[in-house]
Amino acid sequence: MSDPYLVASIALGLLGIVALFVVAVIKKRQRPELSDGVIVFLAAAGISSGIKVCFLSLNSNVLQSIENERAYVFLGGLAVVWVSLDTIWKLLTKH
Repeated sequence: MSDPYLVASIALGLLGIVALFVVAVIKKRQRPELSDGVIVFLAAAGISSGIKVCFLSLNSNVLQSIENERAYVFLGGLAVVWVSLDTIWKLLTKH
């Protein structure tokens, strides 16, 4: 477990599941579906992964062979973060 992004993914995933459970219990007085919990966990992992991709794209040693595509890789990382946050927001506001 030396990768801090993996630890952050697991922590964000568990926090997201707790938030989903709390929102579902408070608003609907029922448990959320397992599929919603899995989606929130994976989206939280996507946040951490997207941030890692952004940081890796800024490191010139990592993408030496595709130096002029670094901006596109960075934007891809931002897109993953954006979609992950949007997914979590929609699931939390659905409940």
